[in-house]
Amino acid sequence: MPIVTILPNETFCPEGARIEAEWQTMFDGYAAQYPELAAELKRRLAGDLPENWSDTVMDALCAAELAQALNAAGIKFPHACEYNCACATCHVIVKEGFNSLNEPDDDEYDQLDNAFGSTPLSRLSCQTVMGTEDITIEIPKNNRNLVHED
Repeated sequence: MPIVTILPNETFCPEGARIEAEWQTMFDGYAAQYPELAAELKRRLAGDLPENWSDTVMDALCAAELAQALNAAGIKFPHACEYNCACATCHVIVKEGFNSLNEPDDDEYDQLDNAFGSTPLSRLSCQTVMGTEDITIEIPKNNRNLVHED
């Protein structure tokens, strides 16, 4: 499973962290986004598995968004729009592994235009689909979110 290294950020992750996206967490993210396909995957895992079942499982589990993996790992990362690509509060800068991630769409680029400190390696973590390679991210010091829940 891919490992996400989070560089230290005084507000959200003062010591930095390394997390391994867990199978169940990743599957839950996949299931929330694609409930019919998740139900089919669960059915296949219960029996009647096709020959390429391991490829199907890996594809499903690597489809979790980065923001969900961070929050599931206990990093209280902002996501004001509840993972809907309607703000830029979950902006991260991908320092390593950028090319292993999914391609941003136009909506994400539009939101990144509003992110503080946006760079060519910036992504919205709510739209960043985990690949199979390890990544290193930086959480920018400044954020559009004016209120933080503790």
